[in-house]
Amino acid sequence: VFDIADSRTQQFVRDVLDEVASLFPSDIIHIGGDEVKYDEWQNSENIKRLMEKEKVDSPAGLQIWFANRLSSYLKKKGKKMMGWNDITGDKLHAYHPENATQSRLDADNTIVQFWLGTPEILEKALRRNLKIVNSYCDYTYLNYNYDKNCRPFPWVWAYVHIPVRERFYHN
Repeated sequence: VFDIADSRTQQFVRDVLDEVASLFPSDIIHIGGDEVKYDEWQNSENIKRLMEKEKVDSPAGLQIWFANRLSSYLKKKGKKMMGWNDITGDKLHAYHPENATQSRLDADNTIVQFWLGTPEILEKALRRNLKIVNSYCDYTYLNYNYDKNCRPFPWVWAYVHIPVRERFYHN
């Protein structure tokens, strides 16, 4: 987990984004942002001061705050930011506290890659006018152990061809 309260860390991330932007002609850069455990942030005095200074109400809100900064930075470079749907601040993992953040991801220059969650979380992102790439893991992750997690290929094929709401209820 990055110590985003440290200006050197923020500069490092911008330097990496600059390098990626110079190497790849795509107008979209994926920042990741998935599976961030907030323990380190919750135990950091520097992070607590940053959250107070920026009026951020939770670690999830801080992740959104940082994602918005990266999105803004990339927009100045003519790039769009993409990140896993963890960057929306919704509770996706058992190790995250209940979502109570008032922060909102800036929909203007952000694409969310939906990989985990419920139809309600996806629909909430759509109501926020977020652009979505739907790659829900149960249907699209081909690296899962077939006998435990992966769906047979016909299910994956059907997933691509049915409406979003029905995709989560397909058995």
